[in-house]
Amino acid sequence: MRRLIFALALGLLACATAPAGADALQSDPQILLKCVAQAGADRASLGRCNGLVTSACVEAEGGSNSMTDVLYRGAEADVWDELIAEATARITAADAVDGALLATANQASKAWRETECEYRAYEYGGGSGEQLDRIACYLELTSARAIFLTAN
Repeated sequence: MRRLIFALALGLLACATAPAGADALQSDPQILLKCVAQAGADRASLGRCNGLVTSACVEAEGGSNSMTDVLYRGAEADVWDELIAEATARITAADAVDGALLATANQASKAWRETECEYRAYEYGGGSGEQLDRIACYLELTSARAIFLTAN
């Protein structure tokens, strides 16, 4: 759990402004938000939005490594998490009972995501790859949840 929080904190740093003279990772959430808006409720089109922020960051940086990949994927997962919150608010506004059930389902989904990603990272066996596996899992499961809710 602490490792996941650390990885997410690093992801937030990807969007922060760096001090003078330091290189900042370039993360543009608008790339993903535009794709999602254009996709509408089409699940296949929404699926093609997955990875856009990460890919744009890698291209802007001229390549990737384990640490920057963790940052890129963390920044993208944050955007997908925001989309989950927006879809949840939309569904709740339309039907309070559905919204209450959804809130419970979202809590269960988050708990499962944390446990599943911890398991996948553990299976890697340590090192920098463990952190990368954890955040890749986190991005995969977060985007899948957001796509499911957006398409409904």
